[in-house]
Amino acid sequence: MTEQIEMSDLQLLAAYHRALEARLQAQETVGELEMEIMCRIDERGATGIPNDQFSCELVATNTYDPQVLVRLKEIFSDGDLRTCWEAEHQEIVTVPESWDLRKVLPLARRYGARAVAVVDDARGVKSRRIKFAVKE
Repeated sequence: MTEQIEMSDLQLLAAYHRALEARLQAQETVGELEMEIMCRIDERGATGIPNDQFSCELVATNTYDPQVLVRLKEIFSDGDLRTCWEAEHQEIVTVPESWDLRKVLPLARRYGARAVAVVDDARGVKSRRIKFAVKE
């Protein structure tokens, strides 16, 4: 970290740019390697690649088509069906109050300093990030 303190602004920004480029290249390489691993697993009809040094398993998250599951209504008993299926219905949901800031800000300006002060008091910083680009 001390070497960054010694850098000029130009050196710091150039180092940041090099690090971003390296991260992008690393992400592309990781994606290509993952695809090859998946291909090998699929070709072998396996769930992973056995290895003494590394643990490598393919973990799949399944989704289920509700239109296909409908056929289970004819198979499951009524008692079992009640435990795992819920008929279409309407629910009453409490929606908390909210403010549309796209409309609040212009209104506050129109109402004057007191309203603008309230909006300013309500403002918090959610996150901060560096916006960075290479100039052409």
